[in-house]
Amino acid sequence: MVNPTTDETKRRIADIFGRLAPLYGSVIPFFQTFGRMLVDAAALEKGQRVLDLACGRGACLRPAAAAVGPTGSVLGVDLSEPMVAATAADLLAERIENAEVRVADAERLDLADSLFDAVICGFGVFFLPEPLKALTECRRVLRPGGRFVASTFVAGRGGYPWSKDVARDLGKDPQAIRSPVLLAEGLRRALLEVGFTEVSSVERQGRFVFADVDAVVAWNWSHLGRRILETLSEEELRRYRKLIADRLAPHAVSGGFELVQGVHLTVARRPEP
Repeated sequence: MVNPTTDETKRRIADIFGRLAPLYGSVIPFFQTFGRMLVDAAALEKGQRVLDLACGRGACLRPAAAAVGPTGSVLGVDLSEPMVAATAADLLAERIENAEVRVADAERLDLADSLFDAVICGFGVFFLPEPLKALTECRRVLRPGGRFVASTFVAGRGGYPWSKDVARDLGKDPQAIRSPVLLAEGLRRALLEVGFTEVSSVERQGRFVFADVDAVVAWNWSHLGRRILETLSEEELRRYRKLIADRLAPHAVSGGFELVQGVHLTVARRPEP
């Protein structure tokens, strides 16, 4: 029997990402930059079949489709119907014919065994209510010798460290993500637990520049920070902007304000029989 608490968590995740879909990651090329890094780490080859788990707006899906070429294919799955609809429209408009997207639950994939050469997941594993179940599914749908590659954030290396303080100054819960696979160390343990081998992580870094304070605010509306912004009154939003502006000075660079983010790319392999 499915845990109703787990289902409720999935509904909330799908709802927030559904509201994010129109603007998701649109202010700076954050997800696109790390999506390309993840695909590079996956070492995809022409003609391969790839599953993009929690595909969002296709930050990993596009470079994966380019890497496998017209003889390969990429299937993107996501729990959010608006995300899937928006990405499907993008693929059609961009004439990307070797990729498709569909709504699916990562913990209950309706896909055949040993179907894919690689499974990739950009910043998605830590949103899964039952990550061990999802990773077991990933192992099942991978062919023997196939690779799993996922990105997670590096604790204390990147982002604006004062973001949670801003939320608290407004009397809001920072709503930190809690997951046993939030960081690479936990993800490596989980992968080993479900039977993956050759598990390793490498650290990479991305640098981005916001043109001004308004761009930083717009960025926060376009990702999970929106959860807090949606609860603020007009007066609180004005205060929120000022709190951010007061803290951005140390991040000033030529052209605006710098954001540096560290990520881990974790790679694992389904063992050969």
